[in-house]
Formats: sequence, structure tokens, C-alpha cells
Amino acid sequence: MQFDFGDVLSRAWQIIWKFKVLWLIGILASCGRGGGFNINAGSGGGGSSSGGSGGSNSAFSVEGQQLFSDQMPEFLRFLEDTPTAVMVMTIILVIFAIIFLALLFSVILFAVRTIGRLGLIQGTLLAEAGAERLGFMQLMSAGGPYFWRALLLNLLIGVVTVLLGILISAPAILITIFTFGLGLLLLIPVLLILGWVVHVFVQQANVALVVEDLDTIGALQKGWEVVRNNWAPPMIIGLVLFVLKLAIGFVAVIPFFLAFGPVIAGLFGGMIADDMNLLWGGLAFTLLCICALLPIFLAVSGAVEAYVESAWTLTYIRLTGYEPSLSELEAGPA
Repeated sequence: MQFDFGDVLSRAWQIIWKFKVLWLIGILASCGRGGGFNINAGSGGGGSSSGGSGGSNSAFSVEGQQLFSDQMPEFLRFLEDTPTAVMVMTIILVIFAIIFLALLFSVILFAVRTIGRLGLIQGTLLAEAGAERLGFMQLMSAGGPYFWRALLLNLLIGVVTVLLGILISAPAILITIFTFGLGLLLLIPVLLILGWVVHVFVQQANVALVVEDLDTIGALQKGWEVVRNNWAPPMIIGLVLFVLKLAIGFVAVIPFFLAFGPVIAGLFGGMIADDMNLLWGGLAFTLLCICALLPIFLAVSGAVEAYVESAWTLTYIRLTGYEPSLSELEAGPA
């Protein structure tokens, strides 16, 4: 079939530009992505300074000593007075608490990403059906009926992908060893292609779940059917979107790197002039720059994510010939 790539890419841009609420939903969908310095000042016996143009009592060394000298002895005494068994149990509990919190945070991000993705798919379908207005709560609630199915779908794919990665890693290591690394050169392109196919398949399966109102297994089957029967268009769309995200992401992080210029300049300037105020001033300016840049970065990230999900949704409905109905979409799944 004839697939119009320009139509999909331009239409996706028109949708997210007209309905900027999708940028906010895109921020949700994009979820699923101490600066100090050590001063080793040698302290002599009776507090005497060993000459040398006053370097040992500079502002950096004095403040560095004051920062740690009062706190470290008390902490060391606390460790000495604590029984070993209590210390071991405390460390174990802290490790388990960190692991639990990390897992909980990951689950929350995974759920938020799923909600955002469903909202973007529904928003694109509503826009294609002729909706004039889209509301945040409207899109959030529209994805509700599909949430658990979509969550299970992506969780299932994630678990299978991890298991396959574990199974492949052992033979890959053996091949690398026995071929002195030459086998790895052949294996990497194969793995990249397989990963690319899985990525495209997952995108189409998620859209199929919403568009066709399918269960998890049905969505997987439909997604694979679409990719198998029309493999070239989604692969090319995926490549275009990948390059686009990579380019925009590279440009978006440049201001953050530049924002660290003042604190680096303050650090070196403070060391040369023996003035800690230069460091603190540079740090404050850097933090202000980051705070100012963060909303812009989030907006760009949300817009890019909205564009990508919109393009994937349009790809699916163009390949399957599905024509969204505004009345049916607003009524929700049966």
C-alpha cells in the first residue's frame, strides 16, 4: 500500500500545535526516563603553619577543615559505641529500604507513563475525529478503561525483554571470547535490529489496544500483525522519530551544560583568589539558570513525546484504515 510519510509527520505536528494540552500529557508520558569537593589539608602537630606564601591557611583549606573537623570525631565515636550486630542490621535495613523505595518509585513512574501514553493516543484519535477542544482531565479519564490492560501489556513485554536479554547475554559472552571479539561485531547489529523491531511492535500494540479496544493478548497479536504485514512504513517512521528525538534532546541539554559555567568559573576563581564567595556566587547563579531552564526543558520534552505518540497513532490508523468517530470516542469503550 502507498504510505504518505509526509502526511503522518505533518499531521502529528498540526495536532500537537493546535492542542497544546498534549504537551502536558506528554510530560507524564516521558516519565518512564552532591556536588562537593574534598580538601585534604594536612594539619601539623602544634597547629604551626609550614610557610610558603600563606597557602596552608587559605579560605578554602580553613573552611574545609571547619566543615568536617567538628562533625567527623562525633560520628566516629558514634560508630565505635554502636554494637556490631546493630550496625549490620541497620545497614541491611537501609539497603532494603532503598531498594523498596527505588522499586516503588519505578512502579509509580511506569504507571504515570502508561496514563500519559493512553492520553496521547486518545487525544490524537479525538483530534483526527474532528474535536475542537481537548481538556486535561478529559484525556486523563479517557485512558482509564484501558489502563490495566496497557499496564499489563507493557509489563509483560518488559519482563520478556529482560529474560531474553539474560538468555542472550551468556552465549554472547562466549561468542565474544571464542572469536576474540569479532563475533560481537556481527552480533551487535543483529541485536540492534531485533530491538528496533520490538520497539516498533510495542508502539503499534499500545495503539491497537486503544483503537480496537482489545485485551492484552489481542493487542499483542494485532500489533504484530500490523508490523508483519506493513513492516517498512513503521520501521521508517520509527527511524525518523528516533533521529528527531536524538537531535532535539542534544540541543535541549546544551543550555544545561552552559549553566554550569558560572560554578566552574567560581570554583577556579575562588581557588586562585582564595575567596569562597566566588564559588557560592557561581553556584547560586547556576542554580538560578537551572530553575529557569527546567520549565522550558519540560515543555520541550512534553511536546516531543506528544509528537512521537501522535505520529505512532497516526501510523497505525493509516495502515489499518481506521477512521475515528467523535461520538464513539466520547462515549468510550462499550
